[in-house]
Order: sequence, then structure tokens, then C-alpha cells
Amino acid sequence: MKRTLSGIASAAIVLGAISPVAFADTSSGLTQGNPLPITVNGQIIAIPYEMVGVDSGNQTGFFPIYYFDEALAKLGIQATWNGTTHTWALTDPYITNPSSVQVAGGVGTGNTQVTLNGTLIKEFNTQVAKDPAGGPNAQVTTYMPIYYVSNILQALNINGKFSGQTGLQVYSAQPGLAVKVTGVTTGNGTAANPYLNTTGDTATVWLQLADANGNPVANAPVSLTFSGGSVPTVQQNNSYATVTAGASGTYTAQVTTDAKGTATFVVTGQGAYTLTIAGTGQYAGSSQTIYLTLANNNPVIVAGNTQPTVSTASNITQGLVPVTVTIPGASANQQVTFYLAGGSNGQQAHFVNSQGAAIGSNPGTGAPTGSYEEYITYTNSNGQATVYVNSYYANSYTVYAVSGSNTVSTTIAYQPPSSSTTASITALSVSGSPFNGTYPNVSSVSGIATGSPVYVAPLSSTSGATGTLLSGTSVTYTLQLSSGQSLSGIALGGTTYSSQLPASATAAGATVQLTATYSNNSYTWAVNGVTLSSNGTNVTTTTPVFGFTVSGAGQVTITSGSVKATASFVAQAASASYAGYFNPYSINVQQTAGTVQFEVFDTNGNPVQNQMVPITYSVVNNQKDPLFITAVDGTTLQQPIGSGGANVYTPIYLGGGSVSLGYSNVVIPGVVSWALPSSGTTGVLYAETNAQGYVSLTFASSNVGYWQATTSNNTTSYGMGYTNFATGNATAASIYSPNYGTNTAANSTTGVAQIGGNATNSAAVGSITW
Repeated sequence: MKRTLSGIASAAIVLGAISPVAFADTSSGLTQGNPLPITVNGQIIAIPYEMVGVDSGNQTGFFPIYYFDEALAKLGIQATWNGTTHTWALTDPYITNPSSVQVAGGVGTGNTQVTLNGTLIKEFNTQVAKDPAGGPNAQVTTYMPIYYVSNILQALNINGKFSGQTGLQVYSAQPGLAVKVTGVTTGNGTAANPYLNTTGDTATVWLQLADANGNPVANAPVSLTFSGGSVPTVQQNNSYATVTAGASGTYTAQVTTDAKGTATFVVTGQGAYTLTIAGTGQYAGSSQTIYLTLANNNPVIVAGNTQPTVSTASNITQGLVPVTVTIPGASANQQVTFYLAGGSNGQQAHFVNSQGAAIGSNPGTGAPTGSYEEYITYTNSNGQATVYVNSYYANSYTVYAVSGSNTVSTTIAYQPPSSSTTASITALSVSGSPFNGTYPNVSSVSGIATGSPVYVAPLSSTSGATGTLLSGTSVTYTLQLSSGQSLSGIALGGTTYSSQLPASATAAGATVQLTATYSNNSYTWAVNGVTLSSNGTNVTTTTPVFGFTVSGAGQVTITSGSVKATASFVAQAASASYAGYFNPYSINVQQTAGTVQFEVFDTNGNPVQNQMVPITYSVVNNQKDPLFITAVDGTTLQQPIGSGGANVYTPIYLGGGSVSLGYSNVVIPGVVSWALPSSGTTGVLYAETNAQGYVSLTFASSNVGYWQATTSNNTTSYGMGYTNFATGNATAASIYSPNYGTNTAANSTTGVAQIGGNATNSAAVGSITW
């Protein structure tokens, strides 16, 4: 799976115009810029000076070649420079066919050649200059243009980004899923040229799963979905994964990544498989489909597309499908006879050549039942023979290949074309609430809170303001987000999809393209070219209506063709997630009260201001001294309780000791909200953050006054009670941040902080002794 280097190529073109701060004359024409870090998987390996020069009429940045060599070495790629021949030789052990690596712009020309495993992949111009980091005695070294090197990194499936502030960052993993297949004879994994093992029934698949920042995702489940062929087996680390049969001849299994985010497994089977590999959970949007044929010395037939769209008068080769049979062990010029059967009501497909010209003839004796056309050809040196099928009719057809005593077949189900648009889109209707069958002609909506959905529907020239929406067509929308905004979800049919979105759609300020394609009475959706699916099933709707949510304030512009709509979002803090910066880290409240202050962060790592946030606690030892929170954000906890409604001390009781409260909740607007748990000593309180996102809690154990309930002779009375510290009864508990550093919203079960207990998936951020 190829992934672009976010901004690296485009930024390198103009960085020279903005980054240089000091200029020095050199014979090469390079000028000194800022020192910028080079990081690999988050680790800084060098901070060289960027040099700026002109290449092909554009200013671009240059780094010394040895820094690129060091970065590639961290990624497992060996780089060697030959100054005599001006050759930069790269060796990547994971690439078995270097001629298939295509660098943007082609090979090009220049004074330097770049080879990959001995194959020339790029030429560009390098320059020489002294490295400013070497001081006055620095040696002249070779500088390489970041722009062209970035294109090479991209072709090698290496993710990275560059800016004039943060420098060059590269990662060993791709944002999403990278897949390599070995142990096959030929092929590149496409439908037209599948991975093919003609001599065996196995193939080895290696994958690497990464998050949106390119960091490897360790110990994560990855789903496998097979269609076609016999029941496959999947073996990982000498253990067999469970393979489950599904509908329509599909099979599913699951493998798990290791500490490096990789997984290697062996597939064993017989036939032509379509294998979809996909992340699960929050990585469900990362997927890749490969085509894999395991022949094992038996003939195998593969259609380049089993569900093509029919040809039309305006596109006579749209339905052209190559069908290839592979006969392991066959010599060149072994005869193969293809037969074509199927169709109804005289709607026949035909054998054609690669240009669409008819080549079929009436079948001879012995043809499979229902055959109405045949074509005789011969195998090549790889034991393969190919014929093309074309159809103008939406029907299913069976293609047989017969060679000697062997007969194999495949079915091609032609689909109707997407109907042409019968009515142009004249307006986009947008709304801050779901449509209820009525689509008003509204082109803008404002005042939408961040995180709330905006709904979008197209209006046609025949629908008016309330009529039915377009059907039988494809509708494409483009969403342009403001700088600082990011797409957080797409709502379809009452469900919001977030983790399934590709990383390119969720980047800040992204341009997002959604396409709804009509087929079989429903619309399927693609986001930035990636079909939206959930649990292996494509998401469909009955109308091309969708909703979307964003994080961050600003205006989103929605266009479809020549029509435009806007949605303006107002600022709203993201959900509280975790707590940090506890000060002091540890307190002891055996004798006197102590106060802890900490900051609360949202799912994006920003302070959460002026919000009530959950804090959980678990104090289970009732034999120890009681623990109370006596003040929140400096406000002493007291409420009007008892006769006359006088204010009395009502601290929050966190358990321990033997305490009988005369109240069951503490509610002070703008400060705190708490209710005594119905059972046990595990509970939750809500405290309000200040304008900087901070909360302070004052803890006490000894000499704490509280409104007490006392029962005597079946009569309950109330009055003030006080706790007394018992020497030697010290209890210690950690304070945790359950979601520390993640983008998971806190809830009443986990809280932004947890006092005591044994929090999972958390970090200890403080401690308390009482």
C-alpha cells in the first residue's frame, strides 16, 4: 500500500524561501539555513544544517548524504555512496522486484544515479559544499535534494514528513497497512496479475500495521477475509488460526501483530483467492486487498474482474475482462480451448482480443453444456493462456478452459452501468439536524457546535425543495476544512463512522472527497478513494445523504459540481480524557490536610477549561482511617442541611473507617457534584476545571467535621461528627490517569483520574497516604 509523505514533497519546494537565516557563499550556489532535526521513529539521529539551492528553477532544501544514509540504516535499508561514479546504491531486503518500484517523475536525468538492489530508479542533481556543522576545517561533502529523496522514500513505502520547523521525520511503518507476499512464482497481487504459485499451495504474507502517525501498532488483531478457492489454512508462529466459513464462499481468520507491529503468516489452499487484510477497532479503516492464486500443479483459471460494469456505446471496452488459465508444468504452445456459456434472453457475451474485436467461433463437439462460443489458443512459456470477454448485458457468464483432460471454470457477473444523471444537482441542502424526508433548499448553516453533525443532501432540478433525491447515479461531494479543523466522523444511516476513515481524511485542514455510488438499489460510499466498510461489509444507504462532524471551530465548504454550501462551527472543547502534572506528586494527610493540583486534557492533548470532569475512587479497606475531600478548587465543601437550613460541613467521603453520614450527596454549582455510592466504596465525583484546565482537591483524614447521622433507640438524630487519626493505621494509595496520553474520552467508570484501586491501561501520576 503506497502512502504519501505528508507534505514532504510540497514543503521541500518552498522551504528554502522561508528557512535560511544566514547566508554563506559557496561554489555550489548553496546557502546556509537553519539546523533542523532528522528523526527516525521519534528518535533524533542528527541535527544538520539545511542548505538551500536552486534545482530545476525552484528553491529546494538539501541535506548531506550521510544523514540520509544513517536514517535509512535505521529503517533496515543499506545506502552506499560512490563519489567516483556518483551512484547512491540502496539495498532493501524486503523488495524482491526492484523494477516494479516507480519513483514520481520517472527516472529523470541528473549528475547522480540512484539504484535499488542494482536497478536504476532515479537520477537527479547533487551539489557539494562544506557542512557548517564541521566548523572552519570542515570537508566538502555531497548534498542531496530533499524533494527528490522524499519521492524515493515514498516509492519505498516509507512514511515521513518535512517542515521548516520540525525538520525531517521518517517512520518504519506506514499509516495504515503495508503488505508483502513471498513464496510465489509470479504476479504483483492485482486482479489482472495475481500473486501466483504454480508449483505449490502456499504463500507467505508479511504485514505491518501502523497508526495515523506512522507508529507501529503492537499486539493488535488483524482480520483476514478470503473469497474463492477451497477452505484455506492460516499458520502464524507454528500455530493455526481459526478459519470460519461465511456467506457466499467466504472465509475469515485473524492474526496478531508482534511488538514491532508486524505479522507473518502462511496461507495454504487451492484456487484463486481474493484476500482482504484489514485492521480492526480504531484501525478498521486500514485495509488492503490482494489477489492470490495457489495452483499446486493443478490448472487454475482467474478472471481479472468477476463483477465488471458492462460496456456501453460510449465506452465499448468498459466491460473488457482478461481471463487467464495457468497450467503448471505445461510447455509452451500447449493447446487451450476456452468456452463461453450463460446469459439469458439472447443477451450474450463474446470472446474478444485486447482491443475488443470479436474472435470467438461456434463451439465444436464436446463443449461444456450451455456453451455457445469457443476460442482456441496456446500457452506461453509460463504455461499461461489468456482470452478477453466483453459484454453489453448485465448477466452472468461462465468461462471454461479445457486442456487435455483438465477443465476449470470461472464466472463473470456483469453489472449494469451507473445510470447517467437525469437531473443536474442544482443545490445542496445542509442542516444541523437529521432530514425527515424533507430537504429544504438551504445552502448554509452556522452556529454548529464542534462535535455536532451537519447533514448534507443534494437537490436536483426535478426534485424541487421537498422531492426525492437523485437515484441511479454517482454523487461526489468535496469538503474543505478550515486550518486547524479535522474530520472526526461521517454519519450514514444513523451510524457515525470514525475509526474507519482513512488518515488522509482526518488530517487537520484536509480536503475530503466523498463519493456515493448507486448500484443494486443502494449507495456505497468512498472517502478519499477508500470504500467505507465496517466489519468487512461495505456501508450502504438508500439515498446520497450524509452527515459529518469536525473538531475545531471554523467553516467547512461543501461542493458538488458547481454548487456550494457552507457549515460554520463554533468552538467547543473536546471530551476530557486524562489528567497530568500532579503537584505535589505525593502527599501525606495523616495529621493535616493536603492539596493536590493537576491539569485535565482533552482527547487532542489540549487543556479542558471550565468543564465538569469525572474523578473516580476506590478505597476498599474499611478498617483504616476514613478519607475525605474537604475542598475543591479552594472552595470548602459545606451545604445548608438540617434545621433552619444552616450551612454545615459536608465533605466528600471516600470510604474507610466507620462513618455514618447525614447526607448522601454534595452539589455545589460550578464546583463539584457527588453522590454517595449505593454500595461499596467505589464511586465517582465531578469537579469543574478552571480557565486554565486545572482542578485542585484538598484531602484530609484527621479532625474532619461532617454532618453525622446517629441512631439510638430506633431514633435517628443528626449533628456534627469529627474523625480522629489513629496512630499506625497509615494507608497509601496511588492516583492514576486511566487514559493517560490517549484520545479516549473519560467516563464515569474510568474518570480522568482514579484514586486508589488498580487502574488498567493507565499511568500512576501521584500518591496519597492517610
